[in-house]
Parts: sequence; C-alpha cells; structure tokens
Amino acid sequence: MKKGTEMIKHQDMSQRMYEVKCKDGHSQVLTATELEQLIRSSEHECPDCKNPLLTSNLGLECFICSSMFTVSSLEEAEDTIDTGCMDCDERGFHEDSIHINNSWGYFENVYQWRRNNNLDEEHLRRKGRTDFWEAVIHFCKPHEFASIYKEGKIKAGKTGYFGVPAVCLTEIPLGNWKDLRVRHGDFGFVFLKRDLIAAGGGPAIYLSDELIRAQKTNGGFCEEIRPFLNLLRISSVTPGKLRHDFMHEREWRLPNDLLLENTQPYAIIVGNYDMGTEGWEDIWRARLEVEELLTQEDEDTSQGISKSK
Repeated sequence: MKKGTEMIKHQDMSQRMYEVKCKDGHSQVLTATELEQLIRSSEHECPDCKNPLLTSNLGLECFICSSMFTVSSLEEAEDTIDTGCMDCDERGFHEDSIHINNSWGYFENVYQWRRNNNLDEEHLRRKGRTDFWEAVIHFCKPHEFASIYKEGKIKAGKTGYFGVPAVCLTEIPLGNWKDLRVRHGDFGFVFLKRDLIAAGGGPAIYLSDELIRAQKTNGGFCEEIRPFLNLLRISSVTPGKLRHDFMHEREWRLPNDLLLENTQPYAIIVGNYDMGTEGWEDIWRARLEVEELLTQEDEDTSQGISKSK
C-alpha cells in the first residue's frame, strides 16, 4: 500500500456542471471534463451563431500547489492553462498542472504526480524460470474491481466440483494472460503466494471421475478439501462424456472471502477505463493507494488507461 493515501477514499469526485453561453443567449451545460476539453480545443465560438462563448468567474486549480486562478472567458482560461503555474515552474515543477477541479485531466495528473514506485513483474519472477512466479491474481471486470476495492473484500462464490464458496485466482505468469483477461476481465488484484497460503488458500486439485468415485467409497472428502476440488475429464480418455478441463488456468483458491485488510494486495492490474466506466472513482482511488504492476503489455497501452483527448 502507498503511504499518505488514507484520505483518498473520502475525496469528493463528483463533477460540477458548468454553463457557457453566448451574448445571444445560446447556452450549453457541460461537465468539468467537457468544459476543459472545449477550452483546450481553442474552438470557443457558439455553434449556433458563431459569437464567442462566455463563462463567469471560472475557477482553475494547480493540482501541485493548489493555487487558484479565476478567469472570465474561455480564451483567458486557455491562456492560463497553457502558461502554467509560475510558482511551481520557479520551483522546477514543469508540469501541465492547471485544470478545472475534478476534470478527467485533473484526476489523471494527480495520479501521475503521486505515483512514484510502480512495480514491474521482475520483482516476482524466479531466476531462470519463465513458467513460474511468486504471485497469484484475481482477474475481474472494471465494475467488479471498483466494488472489491470499495468493500475491501473479494467475495467467495460457489465453484468447483462440490459447488462450495471460494475465491478463485490464477498463478499463470505474465505473457499468458490474454485468454484469462478476455474471460474474466482485464483488471486484477495481485497477491503473493505466501500470503494466500497463510490465509488458508492453495492450488486447486484436479481429479478424474474414477479417482473421485474411489475417494467417495473410502470415506469421501473432508470439508477443508471440498473447496479446492475440480473434476478433470478429457474426451479422448472418456469418450461420450462432456469435456471438463480447466487445468490451463492454473487455479488457486481461498475457501472464504478474501479480506484486503488482512491479506493486502501486492499490486493491482488496471485495464482500460474512463469517466464513463462504472465505479471509475474507486478505480482511480485504488491506483493511488496500491502499487500498479506494470507489464510490457500495459506499457504498450499507456499503462492500461484510456485517456480523454
């Protein structure tokens, strides 16, 4: 977990609405992001009458030093943004730091400013091994990721041969995630194997029909083993029966809810999202609080975030 982020979960991330209008009374109501995009576009004419668009006492903020700038026109706002914060510039912070508060540009630049120690996968690799590493991942979709972060837990769901609750993860190392991310989602929580084992988790167990029947006739499976058991059935071995083989997912399980407070993520994996994504506020907060695992795949897509233009 990153330090100094305790207040992030409580930050107000709602977007204020702004009205811009021309002298003839044509008006538009825009979000902070839409207004900043309009300002940066240099297209400040009314689409109906071509008169200049006006706004009253618009406040801009430097996200570094929190200095406020009040402007009375879109042209003045563009000049202020382009000029930047002189105080920060004198101190050596040459950043695109002035935004409308709570716009997408504001949040993205705050994130980039605070992020300083992102991890890469080399921290988790075992020397000389490309097929093995020290982590397991719970992949999920963006709204699920946001919910997990907000609630502080990954809820166990019914799974496996006995359909009992467990949290599902994978130990597949980087470079082989494509199918998993398509199937389960391209966001994820990364945990060290040792931490998951300490919490009561471990690799899933795959047994054939014959071995499961044999165990059932010799006392059955104890309650502690049931969450980990999977049926392994390959059609070439058992013709006429439905194939059941998920060994390629190299699954690990935890037989109860995974509480992030007790088993803290080593890192997170963030896919593409924007301000239209359900739960984007909590995704942003998670990125500030927990280190991101940066992979070459994510580097190729600008760390996985879709930026507003």
